[in-house]
Amino acid sequence: MSFAFTARWDMPIRGAPVIDFANGASDGIVVKASGGSLEFCVENSHTACVTAGGAVSPNQEGKYLVTVTKHGEMSIYHNGQLAAEEVQGRVPAKVQRFHYWVGKSNTASGLVHHGQIKDLKIFKGAVRWADAFSADALPAVPLPPLPPVDPAFMLAGGVFSGNASDVADASSVYAGPIWSGFAVAFSVRMDSAVNQAKLFELGSPLEGYSAIGTSSGGIEFKMATSNRRRTRTAKLTSSPTAGQESKYLFASTGGGQYALYKDGALVQDMENAIVPSQAGSKLVLGSGGFRGILKNVKFF
Repeated sequence: MSFAFTARWDMPIRGAPVIDFANGASDGIVVKASGGSLEFCVENSHTACVTAGGAVSPNQEGKYLVTVTKHGEMSIYHNGQLAAEEVQGRVPAKVQRFHYWVGKSNTASGLVHHGQIKDLKIFKGAVRWADAFSADALPAVPLPPLPPVDPAFMLAGGVFSGNASDVADASSVYAGPIWSGFAVAFSVRMDSAVNQAKLFELGSPLEGYSAIGTSSGGIEFKMATSNRRRTRTAKLTSSPTAGQESKYLFASTGGGQYALYKDGALVQDMENAIVPSQAGSKLVLGSGGFRGILKNVKFF
């Protein structure tokens, strides 16, 4: 079996699918992003995967071919070149599958692809690159419309741009519960390293999301949630950037999966982390001794 397609990821969050053919949680045939990698997995009694590191870059379109032979040899090709292979993989189970998702996960996480998938072709057997992408290749399988993106990912219609300030209510720039998944993008220049200088805080220190400066000049993107007994936190950290302007994108799928990008490159991601559950709409920008420029803040 082979799958050929052209794809672009606007947000290559770990687990974002291209295809997911399965019966619930079993007999899966899955092609998905895994941070900056592309992963192809086949489940038959147990799961075998092959991963092509560096095959996925934000906002860059690529051509891909994934194949599995009748002997279980699994391969991934990227833009005409062999990117990864596994000679002891798995052969897809010969069963009738009831779910054939394109751009959406078949699992309980319900992750969706953010970007574009086009020219998807499905072949019987392992085919060559020339057979998949030549002008006389088989016609592309028509794609159904991608499922709608969770409203929490949609731009709410407002953009903060200018000098840092305090905003009492974030409802004008963000619509939707932040624990359902959201993203924030901004440009920042920190003129001096001030520990705990707050670039933004959505919610509160005990329940919500924040980006704060560190004593070394870096930035911590922090998630926090609390109950009566304790406060739990998790964080992603960027390298020091004092005196230099950089662009950041911090994204959450809402299922405890997070990704941090700096100037277009993936810095760090994590999964199965905490999820704030009752954050309010209070938004603070540029407080706590922040010195520098914070601009083009956008919530999605």
